[in-house]
Amino acid sequence: MGGSSYSRDVGSSSSSGRFSTGGTSSRSAKSALGRSGADSVTSPLNRTIKSSKESPIIIVLDVTGSNIEFARIVYDKAPMLYGQIEQQGYLKDFDICFVATGDAMCDSAPLQVCDFQSGIALDKQLKKLFLEGRGGGQQTETYELAVHFLNRYCEMSNAKTPMLFIIGDEAPYPELEPQMTEEILGKSTGETLRTKAIFAEMFKKFKGNAFFLQNPYCGDKGDTRSTNEIRQEWISYMGSANAEKIIPIHEEKSVVDVILGTIAMVSRTKNISGYLEDMKGRGQTQKRIKYVQKSLKGLETSLVPYADVDLPVKKGKKRGSGARRI
Repeated sequence: MGGSSYSRDVGSSSSSGRFSTGGTSSRSAKSALGRSGADSVTSPLNRTIKSSKESPIIIVLDVTGSNIEFARIVYDKAPMLYGQIEQQGYLKDFDICFVATGDAMCDSAPLQVCDFQSGIALDKQLKKLFLEGRGGGQQTETYELAVHFLNRYCEMSNAKTPMLFIIGDEAPYPELEPQMTEEILGKSTGETLRTKAIFAEMFKKFKGNAFFLQNPYCGDKGDTRSTNEIRQEWISYMGSANAEKIIPIHEEKSVVDVILGTIAMVSRTKNISGYLEDMKGRGQTQKRIKYVQKSLKGLETSLVPYADVDLPVKKGKKRGSGARRI
């Protein structure tokens, strides 16, 4: 499974999951991501991560109790994610970094950071993550801490189209205290930072390409009230102009398909119709395609390129050849 530089077998999956239509991860993912404690190499303490690629991708996984299944699904589908970017030409020069976030108010390992890697080496990075499975259960997690780390301690020297995906189901806290950054990152902010300011810095750093993939609160599709409240919290931090970058996940196993679709659209290699054709080409079911289309509805209109960024565009064939153009 996956591209030529990243291929492995994926074991069998369960037949059902938290989402009634979704299913869960494979037994091999549960085994591979079964650490009993945090690995010291993923500690963010006095740490800086670096990428020299033009399109570095960061995927932040919420590993609190209601979301750890997403981390396993990402492990299952990592070869497909990497392979499709390669094979379809969505990006030409990219690597991937995985980050695990929890709640610094109660977790022992609230932030874990892997190095940027490519191909099969990503497996080793994913296996270093500790799925703590805790969290406070009060509709907030310290996503703002993870974003602050990436704002200040992630160097992307050649980035033209950096991309950040945060997968979770709760909202950030409204502020980040200097004591927390001192304790967890080894570097104090010196002042309390407002989350709205942290996210504004995030959008500048990632050239507008930052996305929150929202799982229904506690994986419960029926709790629309809490899910909608959390969405509004994210909008208050990200700004109403970025509301379409808060992307709902309607089926657990569609999360990587949604990431791929977003990458294809951001890179301007495919529009939504072209990407759905790619999904058909790799044998995805009509139900999965429907859920992904629903998730990505409206996103394309929000993807306005920054004036100082030359986005990579896939060269089309001569007119009349049937090549898709955006």
